[in-house]
Amino acid sequence: MDTSILVPLLVLSYAVFGLSILLSIGLCVFRDARARGNDHPFQWAIISVILFPPIGPLYYLYKRYRKVNLGTRAEAPTEYDRFLSMWISTGTIAYLGGQFLSPIDPLAPIVYTYILLVVLLPIMYFLVYRGGYRTVLERLII
Repeated sequence: MDTSILVPLLVLSYAVFGLSILLSIGLCVFRDARARGNDHPFQWAIISVILFPPIGPLYYLYKRYRKVNLGTRAEAPTEYDRFLSMWISTGTIAYLGGQFLSPIDPLAPIVYTYILLVVLLPIMYFLVYRGGYRTVLERLII
C-alpha cells in the first residue's frame, strides 16, 4: 500500500477538523448572542473566532454572565445549539488532549486527537447534549 498519499490526507483532514471547530464556535456565539437580544451578534462571533484560543470565547462568556450588553435568552437552546456546544466541547478537549498526551512525533497528535474524539463523543453527548452534567453536579453536591 502506498502511504505517500496518506500523510497529506491525514494533515488535510486535521486542518478541516480544526476549521470546523473554529466555525462552530463562531456560529454558537452568534446564535447565543442573537437569542439574548444583542444588536451585534456577528461582531461577537468574529471576535470569538479571531481571538481563539481561548481568549475570544472566554471574553464572550465573561460578558454573558456579567450581563454586559447581553440579556437573558429569549428561548431555550435548540437541539442545534446543544449539538454545536457538544461538538465544540468534544473537539476542543480532543485537540488539547491530542497535543499534550501524544509522544513527540509530527503525526502522533493527529492520531491521538482522532482517538480521543471517538472516545469523547459518547461522553460529551451525555454530559453536554443531554444536559447530564446537571445530574452529575446534583449528585456531587448531595
